[in-house]
Amino acid sequence: MNFLSEVMATAGKIEMDELRYKIRRIKEDISTLKSKVNDIVKREYVQFIPLVEDDEDLTLEAIHLADEMESLSNRIDKQMKVEVTECLTEVANLSEAFRESNLLLEALQKLLFIHDNLQSTRDIHDNESRTKAIKKLIGISELLDTMSDQFESLEILEGIRAEIDEQWQSFLLSDNEALRKHITWDEREPSCKNRQLTLTVSENFAKSEILEALNLLDDLPLVTSKFCEGLMSKILIPLMTQPHSVDIMTTKGAQLILRSIPSTVDQPIQLKMENLLKVFQFLSEYLSVPIDETRKFTSKVDDFIAENFCELFIKHCVVDSIPFKQKDYRNYEKFVCQIMSFETSLRKMGFLSHKTTALSHFTSNSEEQFSENASQVHIAKARDLMKKDLHRMTQVAPSNVSNESIADNWHMDLCENTFEFPTCCISQSATELVGALTEIMEDIVHSTSTLHAVKLFCAARNIVSMYADVVSVYHAKMLTSIPQQAALFFNNCFYLAHKSVFLIVEYKPKFPQTLDARLVTMVDLVQPLRKAGLTVLIEQVQTQKKQIVDIIKDSGLITLGDTSVFPVSIEKSMRQCLRQLKLLQSVWTHILPASTYTKIMGQISSTLVEELINCILSIDDIASDVATNLVTIFQNIIEDLPRLFPNPQEVFRLIRKWGRFVELTKVLGGTLQEIDERWADGKGPLAEEFKADQVRHLIRALFRDTERRANLLARIQIQINTRGADPFSLKKRSAK
Repeated sequence: MNFLSEVMATAGKIEMDELRYKIRRIKEDISTLKSKVNDIVKREYVQFIPLVEDDEDLTLEAIHLADEMESLSNRIDKQMKVEVTECLTEVANLSEAFRESNLLLEALQKLLFIHDNLQSTRDIHDNESRTKAIKKLIGISELLDTMSDQFESLEILEGIRAEIDEQWQSFLLSDNEALRKHITWDEREPSCKNRQLTLTVSENFAKSEILEALNLLDDLPLVTSKFCEGLMSKILIPLMTQPHSVDIMTTKGAQLILRSIPSTVDQPIQLKMENLLKVFQFLSEYLSVPIDETRKFTSKVDDFIAENFCELFIKHCVVDSIPFKQKDYRNYEKFVCQIMSFETSLRKMGFLSHKTTALSHFTSNSEEQFSENASQVHIAKARDLMKKDLHRMTQVAPSNVSNESIADNWHMDLCENTFEFPTCCISQSATELVGALTEIMEDIVHSTSTLHAVKLFCAARNIVSMYADVVSVYHAKMLTSIPQQAALFFNNCFYLAHKSVFLIVEYKPKFPQTLDARLVTMVDLVQPLRKAGLTVLIEQVQTQKKQIVDIIKDSGLITLGDTSVFPVSIEKSMRQCLRQLKLLQSVWTHILPASTYTKIMGQISSTLVEELINCILSIDDIASDVATNLVTIFQNIIEDLPRLFPNPQEVFRLIRKWGRFVELTKVLGGTLQEIDERWADGKGPLAEEFKADQVRHLIRALFRDTERRANLLARIQIQINTRGADPFSLKKRSAK
């Protein structure tokens, strides 16, 4: 038994010694192999020196070492089982040494595998399969990324990576060139008017192979983007915007030929959809090829053009086909069905995915689209009318509105002419705008949809509410500088406000019952519209007043007391003021309603009269010759101003301080006796227009110091003192 144990121990010792020897020898062989592999790879990918050795010998040597490693591994496992308790530490050391050698050998085998495959990828790409070569190159790149840093120099790995990148770029250029060779665009112009474009897909064209290769190279998105850009700009957009014909030829490969058609009339939408379908069918038949295991090239085209195409198709083809008249809506429903069929065809061919819903959304809301379009068409038409020239005018007379029906509705007793619009002139565009509102009311009456009726009524309200804003902005310069334009705008606003109310009165009983009668009103729009017109007219009146005031200030009338010679500029300025008033008369008298005209003309004339009175009262010394000239000028004014009004006798009512101006003229041309008579101890017409101190001031300015003047001034002063005894008069005077 002891002898057997000794024999076994001796055998185990011999086995361990042999394992140590073999591991040491394999490590030396692997180190030698590592040096050789390092040298051959470095010269191939770093130094680019042609190899003399046959790298197949290194591969065989690596395989032989791998076999020895496997045999050695088996023996180590067996020895470990025998000596597991007695030689555990030594066997573990041998196992670790073997593992390190095995890892190094695996790395060398990977490096040799990379080297061998890099030598073959180009040949495979050019002669066998593009995709196979690219997949092999991708595998090599992934394997290289797993390599550890067991080599003395990383320069080897960088050289291999450079070779991979160079082959990658070479494949990119080659595959792109092949695609450009087989898918070509030929655009030419046979004449100055006709355009022709030919898209050719070659026959015997490995479409799937090239497109899949580009997909593996991560270049397909860029290629697809460029193709779709050309497809949209050269084919699809021209087909949607201009008349074209589309033909497909299959004699030399497949050709899609697009020809422009000289025409001033746009193509029907049905023909446009037919041409577009031809294009997509051509692409589906000749370019719907797999690019990977799950997708086709047409689905990539969908990613790039679907949303943009649908938006442009709706904009250029569908929107203009939406009717705005109720009678055309039935035909529009048929048209919507055609669009749905068009969309279905694109989805079947793979050009529209479930994510693209623009066309579906549009067709599912056909009634809303119709109502919205009708509303926008009416508003656009109204806006164009608002931009028309205001000076093209027409006269309107009192409208024949039945007061009885309105009075019955409101339970009121009304005057016969309560709702009459006065005779005046308005812009032709205003009458056309009322016609447009009437057309909207008729459409509401005949509408079959509550939504449509509501949209139309809202459009009518928007037109009325935006009139003042649009016109005041678009015609701003004219309204501020030309009195005629301001008057017409004033009339237009009042006329539109008047008509909008009575259109509702006329059509409201005919409206669909689904409309809420309480909301069908435009009364709330009347006051803002009238206010806008009145504001413009008032601003024009203020402008005219300012011009009158400026003319008088520059006339020299204020400094008249400083000279004994009457300036010629005063007479010239007064004539200018009268000319301005007469010009306003010629412009406004036939445009504005009579009551409005007399009112604003009275305001401007009042400004002239008040400025003249204030100027004369501010002068301390008026020479007799100057007074005579002033009387002559003022007499002309007294004669001309009443003629500005339809009824000259109303001048005292229309022009403030007209009586004072007349009395002032008489004072300037009168004697002390005449002034005394008109004063009549504070009871005459002069006393009604002027205060006592104003009369005393005029007497001092006009007459020299004489006994008669002194007596007259004294009598007036006594009256002032007498009135001053009245506490109320004193309080009133002190306040003034």
